[in-house]
Amino acid sequence: MYQSVVLVVAGSSSVGFDNLSTSMMGLCSAYFAILTETIISTTRKLQRTRNIHSYKKFDKEIYHDLSKCIEHHLAVIKFTETIEHIFSYVFLSQFLSSAFGICLTGFTSVSSKPGSVEFMFALTFLCTLMFQITLYCSYGNEVTLQSYKVLEACYMTEWIYCGSEVRKNLFLIMERSKRPMVLTAGKFINLSLTSLVSVFRSAASYAVVLYQLYNA
Repeated sequence: MYQSVVLVVAGSSSVGFDNLSTSMMGLCSAYFAILTETIISTTRKLQRTRNIHSYKKFDKEIYHDLSKCIEHHLAVIKFTETIEHIFSYVFLSQFLSSAFGICLTGFTSVSSKPGSVEFMFALTFLCTLMFQITLYCSYGNEVTLQSYKVLEACYMTEWIYCGSEVRKNLFLIMERSKRPMVLTAGKFINLSLTSLVSVFRSAASYAVVLYQLYNA
């Protein structure tokens, strides 16, 4: 009974924290996606003219819109850095505990009899841990991808028909976007799909080593 109560409390707190942290990462990627579309739309009116002298008519308006985009970009970067500062070491603890748990539950599921209660419990717990760590890495990877798309959005504008002031604003956004935002686990591990694959490979290797030692 005590074990069941502890598992329910731990599971509830873990689910609550996972929802909170991944929601914040989802907001970051959504803000970057909105910024990307906004930058592209600032010069969309020039697509109808395709005139090298059209900037004389629209330059001030586009410059004003891009200035707001720069402020928006800096605000989203600050928001992402704040999330990194608050959750970084919590990400690390979740990351390490999930990786360690995947290794042990993988070993338990391999060494136990298929169809037994122990096997079903280990398999269920293994799937839960794999889903949890995949959640963090996929959301972190999406933040990095969307932040880099801001750079591509500047290339997709009709900048060739714009004046020098507008090009300067685009250049500022592009220079800042050359270093995409990366969420990390304790400044050691990037939350990305590459890290996810590495964790799964390492956990599988350690589980096989434990199984060989156990049956030696």
